[in-house]
Order: sequence, then structure tokens, then C-alpha cells
Amino acid sequence: MLTDNLAAYVHRADREGPKKEQQPNAINAWLKAKGLEIPKENWYVDVGGIDQNHPPFQRWLEINAMLTENLAAYVRVSSTKGQKIDSQVNAINNHLRAKDAEIAKDHWYVDKGKTGTNQERPQFQRLLKDIEVGKINQVVIFKLDRLGRSCRELLNTLHDWQGRNVNLVSINESIDLQTPLGRCVVAILAAIAELETEFRRERAMAGIEAYLETHDKLPGGRKKGSRHKVTPERIEEIVKAKKEGKTISKIARLFDLSRPTIYSVLAEVKPSVING
Repeated sequence: MLTDNLAAYVHRADREGPKKEQQPNAINAWLKAKGLEIPKENWYVDVGGIDQNHPPFQRWLEINAMLTENLAAYVRVSSTKGQKIDSQVNAINNHLRAKDAEIAKDHWYVDKGKTGTNQERPQFQRLLKDIEVGKINQVVIFKLDRLGRSCRELLNTLHDWQGRNVNLVSINESIDLQTPLGRCVVAILAAIAELETEFRRERAMAGIEAYLETHDKLPGGRKKGSRHKVTPERIEEIVKAKKEGKTISKIARLFDLSRPTIYSVLAEVKPSVING
């Protein structure tokens, strides 16, 4: 993947020495492992004595500054009573100092009194919009659960960011999505999300079956064995809404159907289709 906002800086003592290719080869090996490539014009090479006024070095510093401008931090606490953001902010600042980086004030996104199950968090939504318009290409958080409590919602967020070449660093878990370990975490989350969805479906269907053993119909529903006619087109729309992370209650309201009908429709669809 060719990455326009990535740069490399190389300094060597002489132009044609025996170790001429050592640094470029090491950098390229690292890039290849991450599936990345730096454009030719973003390679900055200094030859001779160390001089911070050399044009290549100065240009590299400018590129670094530009990358830092696209850095963001997200912080969340579920309650404003007794919960403070200090520990998260301090951990992120310590991480940044170790990287010799700094985040602009308007790139701190802080939600207070918002649970992880609530996707309509104001600052989280502001962060998503800034990512969409290309203002942010890396997000630092204290823990993964700051982004969301649901494994499926968290996975959807990570997949979206990966598609936009946005990196995520989670300090507590030592996760960096640009590393092989980080990508492995995403794969594990995908597996857990599929299990999570399957378990919820099984519990829902078990509850419905247990209720119908002693009742002719579900509360607010039709008699046992009957269901509102749902066209194939509507089934596709219901599945799409579920894949987008909408709750069963919200889907039922959107399509003016009962929750049991939505559960019944989804139960007839393969989990791989819903989670794909």
C-alpha cells in the first residue's frame, strides 16, 4: 500500500560506503512487513557530517510535524460522579512524551458521563467526522473498552478505520494496529464478535420457544406459528441494519415490526451473512 503521508529519513557518512544500502534495506523490510510503501519523493537522504540544517533533514522534520498534527486522543468515563479522566489523560501524555509527540488541544476528544454501549457520544461522533474528512490518521486511547463495550461495535469501528488508513494505539493492551500483533487482535475480536452474536441469537430463540410452550402468541404478536409477511427485499434491509450494529428494538421500529418478528427473520439467516 502506497502511503502518501509516510516518510523515511536516512543519514550516512559517505555516499558510496560498504553500508550504503543498510538503512534503506532495514526500513524497506519493516515497511514490507506492514504492507506499506513510501513514495520516492518522501525519502530524505543526508550524506556527510551530521548537520540539522541540511535540507533533507529539515524537510523530514516538516513531514513529522504534519503527521503529529493528524494525531488524536480519545478519552471516556461512564459517570461524572467519582470518575475522573486524569488517569487516562496522564497515561496518554506519558506515551506521547516517550514518542516525542504532542496532540493539539482540539484533537483531544473527551466524553464524560457516556457509557461504552452508547454510540451517540458527542465527542466520539466528532472524532468519527474528523476521521471521515481526513483530519485524523492516528488515534491513541488508554484501553480498548473506551471505544465501546460491544465486541461487534468495536470491530466495526476498527474495520472502518483500517479502511481509511487510520491507526489505533491502545496503551493498556500495548496494541498498535500497524503491527502484526495488532492485526492479530482484530482477527480475534472478529471471532469473539461472531460467537457473541450467535450466543445472543440462541438465547433469544430459546426464550421465544419457552414462552410459546405455554402461550398461543408472543406479547403484542400473532398466534404461534404465524408471522407478518416479510418480503425478501425487507429481509435484506433488516440484515443490513443488523450488520450496521443497530439494536433489535431500533430495527423493529424502523420496519414497523415486532421484536419477535425481527428475531425470527434473523434466525433464518446464516450468521456468516449477518457478520460478514
